[in-house]
Amino acid sequence: MNREAIGRLVHWHNHHTPLPRGRALLALLAQRLGAVPREAPAARLAGGIRMDLRPHDFIDGLVYFNNMDPEVGRAIRERVRPGSCAWDVGANIGYYTLLLARAGGAVEAFEPDPDNRARLEANVRLNGLDGSIRIHDLALADREGEGVLQTVAGDHGESSIAPRSIHDSARVRPRACRLATADALVASGRLRAPDFVKVDVEGAELLVLRGARSTIEAARPPLVCELNARAQAAFGYGPADLVRELADRGYVAWLLTKHGRPIPLNPDRAAGVSFGNALFVSAAG
Repeated sequence: MNREAIGRLVHWHNHHTPLPRGRALLALLAQRLGAVPREAPAARLAGGIRMDLRPHDFIDGLVYFNNMDPEVGRAIRERVRPGSCAWDVGANIGYYTLLLARAGGAVEAFEPDPDNRARLEANVRLNGLDGSIRIHDLALADREGEGVLQTVAGDHGESSIAPRSIHDSARVRPRACRLATADALVASGRLRAPDFVKVDVEGAELLVLRGARSTIEAARPPLVCELNARAQAAFGYGPADLVRELADRGYVAWLLTKHGRPIPLNPDRAAGVSFGNALFVSAAG
């Protein structure tokens, strides 16, 4: 058995076993053995989706070996219902976009990075979901206009509209992008109000939520937001500020865990979170 065959075997195991424990260890073993394929066209993944992947890339490798934030996938399965509308803010190459479409129906996907967006569009076509998913070449924020997207060579999961990148300047490539607020898009009829929202935008999560204040107040959707202290510090806030703002809007927060029950989250506890994903649910039900 050659090395890439070992990697494909680990891929098959990780997407077919119902037990999440051990997946990360097997993936690490495959990486240490040099058993990770460079290309994985139309890779079959758990949840009935397929994606063109480059498993040597960090994000692609997580998806290929089924280690891409399993707690977020679990929240999607538990919270998204058929016939609903979900927003994927920071869609990247489409893993969560596809899970959301399979779970619910209509998806509004936002991805300002043109390279990521091209792969997102290809993965949507690969799954025959063109009619369920609309892709927007926008960065949602707290204002309208032109912005700068800081892309990072070698890691397509680190693009950010931060005024200054947290990465080595030699790897950063600024690119122009369009900024929009969700409230303006909904008010104009260009965007359907959401039943579920996932936000992972490398530090700009609070900007997205502030630009969607009226829509969130009216629709009260469950929200899954990344908490990333280092990336959010580039915008002048931290996880505790995000949790506090949503608590003021009547949302209850839980820190999602990879293999266990969610942990109740308040601003004091969030201050100690360096990285993770949080679920926010309206206290009004």
